[in-house]
Amino acid sequence: MSKGLGKIQKRILEVLDRIDSRWCSRKDFAQRWVSLNIMILAVYNKPLNPRARLGKDYNKNEHRRIWESVRMLEKRGLVHTRIEKIKGSGVEARKGGIQLWLEVRVV
Repeated sequence: MSKGLGKIQKRILEVLDRIDSRWCSRKDFAQRWVSLNIMILAVYNKPLNPRARLGKDYNKNEHRRIWESVRMLEKRGLVHTRIEKIKGSGVEARKGGIQLWLEVRVV
């Protein structure tokens, strides 16, 4: 395994840093958890819109690259991840749609 970070991994860390510096500058905010769907759009500079949560604005290859990069960053100890269930979040799930999603934040 190489010791350096890849281009996508560096971009993920930049996006998370930018989110933390914008939203977590006040003391009443903890570090923000960012959904993987939003992370994909931010890394690939795609516009954020309401369909972003449904996963219609990116392809499977982009999702897989970001997912693998986040997992490698987690193994290196640079980010934390958690799996969030739709059932407890108050979001209505479509039948046959996604039931969980991955969220990430900087350590």
